[in-house]
Amino acid sequence: MPFKNYDQMIGERLKYLRKLSEFSQQDLAALLNVSVDKIKNYENGIDRIPADKLFDMSAILNAPISKFFDQLESSKTSKLLSDLNTKDNDIELYERTLKLIKLFIDIKDIESQDLVISLVQKLAK
Repeated sequence: MPFKNYDQMIGERLKYLRKLSEFSQQDLAALLNVSVDKIKNYENGIDRIPADKLFDMSAILNAPISKFFDQLESSKTSKLLSDLNTKDNDIELYERTLKLIKLFIDIKDIESQDLVISLVQKLAK
């Protein structure tokens, strides 16, 4: 995903992790004792996230701090998430995708994961 700066990259990861944890911007703002506008500015890379807030976000979202710095390895996955993040009218698809990923990760049996993949491949045709 092409980022103009590191603040933007970290902001995108914050947004992703917040949605994955099913927190609203309002919820996170209240827990961090900041305004909703501040959360929006963090997510858009307008404001740099202070280290203490990043540490608190890590605990609240139950994600290691390193997750805020992860780069997506697959260019296909990167393009998909980029497209989903930039289209306001696709926010519902973005949320459903996150929910599907979260549920898929919870499937521990490899054969069951393969069945889900097979089913989705058939449905996508």
